Amino acid sequence: LDHRLEGSWDTRERILEFGFDYCYWSVDPDDPKHASQEVVYQDLGTSVLSGAIKGYNVCLFAYGQTGSGKTYTMIGTPASVGLTPRICEGLFSRNDDYSGRPASCRVEVS
Repeated sequence: LDHRLEGSWDTRERILEFGFDYCYWSVDPDDPKHASQEVVYQDLGTSVLSGAIKGYNVCLFAYGQTGSGKTYTMIGTPASVGLTPRICEGLFSRNDDYSGRPASCRVEVS
């Protein structure tokens, strides 16, 4: 896709468009639009966990400006657990009955 503008403008100028599946506000817990770690997990973590349990390779990627809360969202704190520990807990605490079916599991974290 060629985003260069026509005419005598600087050819480095670009018109970019970004789309987001989710955008969260987590600055003020008293704000009605505040997204807790649980809300983020329900929106993102459950689908990642479901895909992993079905045997798909899954990836969870956090991108954003320095200080925007990526580590907090992914790891959290002892009082407010993030996505990664919640997903790991879900992976290793499955109550599904797999008796009678051969199963194997490989978990790789980087």
